[in-house]
Amino acid sequence: MANDPKQPSLQAGIRFEKAQKLAREGEKARAEYDAAGRAADANRARLKALRLAKEAADREAEPPPAPTASKKSAASKKKR
Repeated sequence: MANDPKQPSLQAGIRFEKAQKLAREGEKARAEYDAAGRAADANRARLKALRLAKEAADREAEPPPAPTASKKSAASKKKR
């Protein structure tokens, strides 16, 4: 009768082992999820730094805007 699966103490032990296994699998899945999130955050930060560096280099490389003198046409001066 010790191998009878209907015995309450055996059923409790089986349920406990199954719950422990599910808990370990859940912890492992959570750790993988967190690691993937940290990797994505690191990649996002790296790409942002590259983008900001490129934008700064582009701003330094482009020539300064030429000053524009406000020239009014002779026709607009005559109307006044």
